[in-house]
Amino acid sequence: MGLSHAQDTAIPDIGTDVLSGIARELECGRPAAPNAILGCEILAQFSAAGSPDSGVLKTSSFTGGRRWIGVTVISDKSRLPRESFQSRSPFQVLVVLGARYSGNFHKKMYFENGYGYSYIWPHNARQVAMIDSAAAALLQGQLDQDNVVIPFARQLDLRIESTRPSTGKSLMIGGPHLFLRQSGGDLYMIELGSSEERAKYYLSRIRLDALIR
Repeated sequence: MGLSHAQDTAIPDIGTDVLSGIARELECGRPAAPNAILGCEILAQFSAAGSPDSGVLKTSSFTGGRRWIGVTVISDKSRLPRESFQSRSPFQVLVVLGARYSGNFHKKMYFENGYGYSYIWPHNARQVAMIDSAAAALLQGQLDQDNVVIPFARQLDLRIESTRPSTGKSLMIGGPHLFLRQSGGDLYMIELGSSEERAKYYLSRIRLDALIR
């Protein structure tokens, strides 16, 4: 029922061993593929980033909340990566991050304070082109309002989950597998997952000026 950092038990922050493992997975010493290069950049930026500004969440002070779109690199070396369409790992998708906050007791009873997120990945070659175009604009500091991905992202259903502190710099969204940090006007997320009993990593960068709602 809303944020209660003082009462929550801190979750262990992502360890340097995990960050090093992601770097090895992406071959960050000598990344070759463009997606690997971007993933290594996000990893380095996440590692240097600090704790998120609580004001980012609190400015989302209405029921509908605020929403941003960003770029995600997924490393998934399983046989059939779920979010890939005829592409080798690592591959690029989009991420939608939403935030909602209310100081009203009655609203907090019915509407969770916190963040929600969802990835957008392609199911055909046309969608690959749309996602790549939107991502290219975001990486250039622009928001392609003419891309049909944007209205889709505005309407995407997000499950808002409460936040919890970690033992380090990260803010946790929901459970113990998603780590959020901030550097200036950029948010960075790392999510740890699994696919076919293999480790799977989501590395995201979201510009706070890439506001879509």
